[in-house]
Amino acid sequence: MAGFYEALGPERRDQIAAISMDMTSIYRDATIDAVPDAAICLDPFHAMQWVNQALAAVYRATPLAELGLTGTRAFKHARTALRTGAERLDDDQRQLVARIRRRRYGL
Repeated sequence: MAGFYEALGPERRDQIAAISMDMTSIYRDATIDAVPDAAICLDPFHAMQWVNQALAAVYRATPLAELGLTGTRAFKHARTALRTGAERLDDDQRQLVARIRRRRYGL
């Protein structure tokens, strides 16, 4: 990556305002060194991958039996509800998210 930035030359590097990339340190570090004023934007694929990993970790930390959820189907239903925007939840999903929230935060 450093070679790429070197090949661009200083004039073209100065024109870079934003860069989309994954956060592999080899890309990130070379970019910070070569174009320190450019905004680094996460590519959508990796950003969503991290969000889904965090969501799965929260879900796994919630005791399903205490919520009345058991089995793969219940997991998929809860996962879908947690990934859906609040404005698009149906009544069942809204109630499930509320139960998970109450359990998670002791409400």
